[in-house]
Amino acid sequence: MLFGRGPLPASGGLIVLIVVAVMALIALLSAVRIVREYERVVVFRLGRLRGPRGPGLVLVIPLIERTRWVNLQVDTADIPSQDLITNDNVTVRVDAAVFFRVVDPIKAAVEIRDYQHGVLRIAQTTLRATLGQHDLDDLLANQAAINELLKQIIDKGTEPWGINVVKVETKDVDLPDEMKRAMARQAEAGRERRAKVIAAEDEYFFAEQNAAVVANAEEYYRTMFSERAGSWNLRDRHMADTLDQLLAHLDRHGGTSRLVVWAHNSHVGDARATEMASRGELNIGQLMRERHGHDAVNVGFSTYTGTVTAASEWGGPAERKRVRAALPDSYEALFHRTHLDARSSSAPARRGQRTGASRAPASPRDRRHLPPRDRAPEPLVRGQPRAAVRRARPSRPHPGG
Repeated sequence: MLFGRGPLPASGGLIVLIVVAVMALIALLSAVRIVREYERVVVFRLGRLRGPRGPGLVLVIPLIERTRWVNLQVDTADIPSQDLITNDNVTVRVDAAVFFRVVDPIKAAVEIRDYQHGVLRIAQTTLRATLGQHDLDDLLANQAAINELLKQIIDKGTEPWGINVVKVETKDVDLPDEMKRAMARQAEAGRERRAKVIAAEDEYFFAEQNAAVVANAEEYYRTMFSERAGSWNLRDRHMADTLDQLLAHLDRHGGTSRLVVWAHNSHVGDARATEMASRGELNIGQLMRERHGHDAVNVGFSTYTGTVTAASEWGGPAERKRVRAALPDSYEALFHRTHLDARSSSAPARRGQRTGASRAPASPRDRRHLPPRDRAPEPLVRGQPRAAVRRARPSRPHPGG
């Protein structure tokens, strides 16, 4: 027995030392907190608030200090479906969601036990109370404004808790089946009413234009026996006025219309660039450029190959002429080569055919392009044209090749 008494005190002390070391390690580990950037730790020492700590490494006193974690990220909560009655006595079911975040960790930890549950409840009651003050039409048409109003009211109610409401979104407004059918009938009746109004406006417009045709036709036939220029100008002014009135009629409901006129080159060319101007004549191409500026675009079209019957001068005999290809940098050549709209080209091209020539060209090249000194300024293609005047394939003898 004497032999076994010696090592007992040494082994007992070692055990005590190991126990103390383990307890110290546990206490040290429990005192360390690693707080992320989007988190805060609210510390209470013996029940008293010591304030928020973090982010990073945070040390607390074990058994003396207690912590409560608060997340600063934006959180979401789905508001349960709410059955409510609108101001015009229509029963609807509304689904919504609220987005919020903690801006004051101390208030979120001290002022309310569960701030997430509190935000959800106040959002639920606010949704019922606020939407019940609006009519159904307002609820459907002005959701953005109503969402902003809900956000302000909920944010005001959660501000004492250190909560900021980011936004509120109404996800769905469910109507009763009877109301859906009634709204569908109302919408259909509205469409039919608008269609009748548009049809009546069209009939009135057509009647006005027919009356203008009768009046101008009478004046045209009276004038054509006295002076050629007067009757010509009257006819082209009538066509230009008709285009302007048609644009105004098509744009009456806020749209932007575009017109394409396919006519003989003597009408759609610019009379100022030809001998027509010396005779006091004008044409629809000149009037469109004067009235619409760069919105009026002139593009020449004709038979690209083969032959055509035409006269070199007004009143001259018909001749069989061979059609020459367009200039390499012209619109017509671009159309023929790519079949693309010339307006898609980034580089401005020259007109493929100069319209409105009323004299025999000096050279084969000038048969399609007048000399610069005889040309009037002509707008290039810019954006989407409002009115485009174009040349048709000739069907009877006319000046030019």
